[in-house]
Amino acid sequence: MNFANASTTHPPVTLSFGDIGNTTLNRALVTITCLLSLLGASIIIITYVEWKDMRSTSRRILVYISIADSIVAASYIFGAYLPQNTNSNACTTQSFISTTANLWSFFWTLFMAIFLYTTIAMQKPSTALKMFWMYHGIGWGVPVFVVSFALFEGVLGNDRDIFSSAWCWIKVQGSGKSTQHHSYIIWMLVTGKAWEILVFVLILIFYGLLKWHLREEVKTV
Repeated sequence: MNFANASTTHPPVTLSFGDIGNTTLNRALVTITCLLSLLGASIIIITYVEWKDMRSTSRRILVYISIADSIVAASYIFGAYLPQNTNSNACTTQSFISTTANLWSFFWTLFMAIFLYTTIAMQKPSTALKMFWMYHGIGWGVPVFVVSFALFEGVLGNDRDIFSSAWCWIKVQGSGKSTQHHSYIIWMLVTGKAWEILVFVLILIFYGLLKWHLREEVKTV
């Protein structure tokens, strides 16, 4: 017996944490919180449609954010009831939809900050309106491109509740030997976390500048 090889050889690590996210309690919590999110987003969308006086440009951006958030919430409910530990087509589809919609929400939230800064601080509402074609191109197009690339690379699927609970995102293989751990981190950044951090920082900057501008205006009154 070769003790040297025996001491350095390890059996494949089977990742099977699906039972954690698919407990009745977790599914119930996911369902309740997502239904509340859907309710809030629906109220925003319905009021925009029904009351013409409320159809401002900033309100329209808020509707876009609400649409994206609604898709996220609905996809999370669907994902919570998928069979555990599977990389089915339904799981991959759910990952694609939720990841794309999350990025839509991030981008349009940033555009809201840019729009408010341009119209209020810079006092250039016409410029802000002219930028809408760019908002649509980037806000809808970039997320679809990024997540489609991830789909093409075959990284979307069941993450076995390591990265998210009860729904699918970045695929974790059945064996820890099949994909390097740093690949998971890279794809998490590419399909969400890097964009989320970037958007968060930019929003802080734009709203900080906007607050400073309003404070200076109050001082001059």
